[in-house]
Amino acid sequence: MEPFLEKAPPLAEALSATESGSQSAEQASAAEDAAQVGDAAQPADGDFLQARIMSDQKPKYPRRAIARDQQGQVKLRLFLNARGEVERYEVIESSGYKLLDRAVQNFVQQERFVPATRNGLAVASTQTFSFTFRLQ
Repeated sequence: MEPFLEKAPPLAEALSATESGSQSAEQASAAEDAAQVGDAAQPADGDFLQARIMSDQKPKYPRRAIARDQQGQVKLRLFLNARGEVERYEVIESSGYKLLDRAVQNFVQQERFVPATRNGLAVASTQTFSFTFRLQ
């Protein structure tokens, strides 16, 4: 079997963080609604573009996970600053395998992101990213 890693597009969860990283209750509510239906939450105050991974790189599929026939999806909530750096992250859905979860965590800690922007200016954001490990 050949390993296949699908990098799902980011699902915007709380895209409306201000430059200080806080958000209003109205924006948080809109983000929660959007997360439930899988759409991007768009703040009412200006044009907003979500952050995205800078490179075409993907997390490495661990060889031991391949040998053990481990597959699954890892979903992380990333807290990104206005420079596109990961300030912190939370695993919100584990694959069920530590090797796969760690591979994604290592990846996001080392990866750079194009920061979210509001009206053309880089801003901090909180987003959910999904990574799927699948053997074919």
